[in-house]
Amino acid sequence: MRIEAELYASPAESLLEYFERCGKRYSPTLEQVVLDNRGIRYMLYHHSLTSRTFLKVLKSVVSRKEMQFKGAAGALYKEYLNCLKNIHECKGVLTRLAAKWNEIRAVARSMIVKYLPDWAEAYVKVYLVIGGDTAYGVNPLDTSAILFNVNKLHDPQIFTEVLAHEVHHKALWKHREAYLRLSKSGPSNLKGVYDVVSEVVGEGIASIISRSFGPFLKYKHEKIRARIKEYYERVEEAIVRVYRKEITGEEALDKLYPNMGPIYMVGIDMALEIEKRLGRGELVTALNDLSNYAFFETYNELVGESVYKYSSL
Repeated sequence: MRIEAELYASPAESLLEYFERCGKRYSPTLEQVVLDNRGIRYMLYHHSLTSRTFLKVLKSVVSRKEMQFKGAAGALYKEYLNCLKNIHECKGVLTRLAAKWNEIRAVARSMIVKYLPDWAEAYVKVYLVIGGDTAYGVNPLDTSAILFNVNKLHDPQIFTEVLAHEVHHKALWKHREAYLRLSKSGPSNLKGVYDVVSEVVGEGIASIISRSFGPFLKYKHEKIRARIKEYYERVEEAIVRVYRKEITGEEALDKLYPNMGPIYMVGIDMALEIEKRLGRGELVTALNDLSNYAFFETYNELVGESVYKYSSL
């Protein structure tokens, strides 16, 4: 099993330098340095932001000129204003994470190898950015890239768990291959079903690795536990509707994914049930089935009346 990760702090460093120096004197050269940074380009791509809009946000922040931005640009504007007010704190966080990188990487690896089959393999480039979503790695421009917002991941322990979560996704390369084969030549409804079930499996197992992070913390909440049957029903209904071509896989994910929704909650519950009843080894073994059927079948064979049982497989 090969799991490797390299750290690139330059996206966050270039932004901090821009805030410090352009706050005193405007520099078009620094603007270009920021825009040419690969990690920042990936951040803009992920959030569907143009370079022009991003520059407007940066200029508004350093000039302290209040402007109205919407969506992702508005969120960045607010986050950057706060960063500018607390720039020494932001630099301190970046320095601490970089200094602890070797330790963080080693601990994260030890966490994820317990939940991966022997064929798993990942080489990832970890970009530290400022602004945007907490962490993300889905990028057709560079499938090895993972971006981390240091403003939201300043605790090294949480950073480690989120790193383990994201690298686990990357290491399941055979599942990605199966997805691409379906996308290329498979029936659209089966590709859509795979969209949903693969996310249930992937987010479920990755989330039980990162137990101090958002999805698992939400799952533990009493209100979520009381609604878990409803979440199962929503996932099963979505799978059936996708199979019947009533909706696409993308439409199903749009409903089930946001705000750590049913995709996460059901995936976590299923993974925990398999691990509790059969042990971690059987949970990992289920990942060898690229169709993800084994994961659902194993779960369905285990549960009784007290836990949700899928009506058909």
